[in-house]
Amino acid sequence: AVYASHGHSGTDRGCLTRDARNLLGRIEAKFGRVQIVSTCRPGARIRGTGKMSKHASGQAIDFNAPGGKKGEVLRWLLANHH
Repeated sequence: AVYASHGHSGTDRGCLTRDARNLLGRIEAKFGRVQIVSTCRPGARIRGTGKMSKHASGQAIDFNAPGGKKGEVLRWLLANHH
């Protein structure tokens, strides 16, 4: 998905919802520390739809997986997170 952001793109974990922080914690416990690219972006909307992005409410995280583990992380997310 492509997102349009209004304002600064942050990497603060503290702005995330408890569920998002918990999921991030499970990912890091299983695969190692991730590099956060973006967390909360107040006012963020999904480009082309105008709908609010989950980044606007602290429910989304863009991150880079630990080296060489992107496929593993994606498979785990698909199998274990809804």
